[in-house]
Amino acid sequence: MFVSRLASFLSQAGVAVSALVLLCTPSLAQADADPVAEAMIARAQAQLDQTPAGEAPRFVTAHVTGEAWMLEQSGNLDGGWLRLSQEADISLDLRERRGEVTQIRRLPVMDDSGFGGWQIRFGPDGAAGYRQQQGWTAARSSQVREALRYMDLFPASLLSQAALARDLQATDASQLQFTRLINGQSESVTLTFQPASGALVGFALESELSDDMMLTSWGVSTVEGRYGFWWRDESGITQPRQLALTLNGRPWMRYELSTFEWPAALETDLAMPEAGLGGPAYRSIAEFPFAARHENATELARVYYGAWNAMVVDQGDGLVIIEAPISAGYVEALLAQLAIDFPGRPVKAAFTTSNSWPHAAGVAGLAAAGIDIYAHPANIALVNELIERAGVTGTVIAAPDGMAFGSGEARLVVRHAPGPELNEMMFVVLPGQALVWASDTVQLDRESLAPLGHAREYIAEMLTAVCADIGPDFRFVDMHAELIGAAGLQAAFDGDSHPPCPSP
Repeated sequence: MFVSRLASFLSQAGVAVSALVLLCTPSLAQADADPVAEAMIARAQAQLDQTPAGEAPRFVTAHVTGEAWMLEQSGNLDGGWLRLSQEADISLDLRERRGEVTQIRRLPVMDDSGFGGWQIRFGPDGAAGYRQQQGWTAARSSQVREALRYMDLFPASLLSQAALARDLQATDASQLQFTRLINGQSESVTLTFQPASGALVGFALESELSDDMMLTSWGVSTVEGRYGFWWRDESGITQPRQLALTLNGRPWMRYELSTFEWPAALETDLAMPEAGLGGPAYRSIAEFPFAARHENATELARVYYGAWNAMVVDQGDGLVIIEAPISAGYVEALLAQLAIDFPGRPVKAAFTTSNSWPHAAGVAGLAAAGIDIYAHPANIALVNELIERAGVTGTVIAAPDGMAFGSGEARLVVRHAPGPELNEMMFVVLPGQALVWASDTVQLDRESLAPLGHAREYIAEMLTAVCADIGPDFRFVDMHAELIGAAGLQAAFDGDSHPPCPSP
């Protein structure tokens, strides 16, 4: 609250406030120093500063390797998880919290395909990202947060933040607590010290990450870090070479200092590009732009295309929404568009077809609007938890395999995926419209329209589930795919010894 009022005052006075809340600002909550906490920090710093000069190094350049884990077809934190290999080159000024990080990730299980890379430069005065076609531009806040995690690989950085924090306090003989602001979002930080040596051996961060697509629906998340493999070079500098992170108790990331050095100064010019001086480009996932265009797939079914698609079926006595994409804000935008497209027509139900984040993360927006939500029986607890965490109440109803909803040409039929990969996913068939909502199984190569390697099992299970319902004139659409004919999907398996749904 104090930071918010101070930022408002400075803004009114014409003073730039980006540095106040930009990256990693210690809390300004109180002014009283805790002598016990200060002594614990000094002792931990001494473990790192065993050099003739008695000063911890300020600059570091390093190549970092490691792993990260990403949720696959699951909206709960029990999995499944896909392992990402990751590596980065970093140049950091640990004293000024300035640096440049270039990170690359790959998916070994998907033919080692690339899965995201970025180059971020950050400092007290801004944050910028480099894009091949545009050069330096304002960096995305979620990527800046990822870049800043490399600072936490160095205990000296966290100790310096703690020493500057105005709300620093010792909670017991081995723990300190303080708060910091990252991209304007508050994090509660707990540092854990080894009783015998006094070394900083771990930390916990608690925050609500409204700019993180995967985590925002869960409210407050806890990231815990543990240092390992301490290394002392010839000069006496001591530094752990590994940092392992867990997310809400699940393994999440591991960073390893493959090679590193402590230069007297950084050769890389870390001056902030002009494009980054305004701070990172912060965007809440709830503000993500809604569907770019709409298309009548059939007389009674309309598809809203965007980063995440949704479909609406007009059953005469009311509308049925298929899917609750990504956030309550996205669903609220869909409801607002339906009020324009179908004036006076109530929304009588909604179906969410998967436990994957994009399908379930917007259910709170449906519940807040009083709309009954139908889900796979295995996902009822997950959907209820997402609604409860948002502070609203709603009605969640199990949709068993074969369930019919509505009547006539707009009747819906629910089909469950047989597994083993998609055992908690369901599909919606409109027999009278020759149309299937395929959840997000139709993942095709953009040029050949052949199934991507990892998606052959997805599509096979979907076809197996709906095979008895479809004919050659049926079409499929889903959260990431536009309309495609049944023949095209079935033909992709004609050469298999046991095709999931043989072509007619």
